[in-house]
Amino acid sequence: MSRYLPDPSIPVADFDPAIHAALDRAREARAPMLALAYRRHSQSGGGWLVTVLETDTSEVRFDFPTGSNEWDRTAVERELRRQGYTSLAGMLRQEWTELSDGGLSTHLFRDPHEENDYWH
Repeated sequence: MSRYLPDPSIPVADFDPAIHAALDRAREARAPMLALAYRRHSQSGGGWLVTVLETDTSEVRFDFPTGSNEWDRTAVERELRRQGYTSLAGMLRQEWTELSDGGLSTHLFRDPHEENDYWH
């Protein structure tokens, strides 16, 4: 039965209330995933880190650094499409939603035109 207990050596992510609120909104909209973007600290290379969470489980599906200190929505949307996903902000040609803790978020969906899933 111990196989169902969490491994104490693995740290549990403690999400900020802003992320919980964004996940709740994504669940209400029935979006399967939520994309989050946060500025990286200068000691970790700077730029932005985009993280994709499953809305049902809050687990990280994948993440990637933007490589730029300036927010470049077009480049981020291009990388998401390359991975087989499309964002609500991208579909509506709008900016990502600002979170109260300085991050950005958008609902994320499988790209209906993409047949390859690189993230099995």
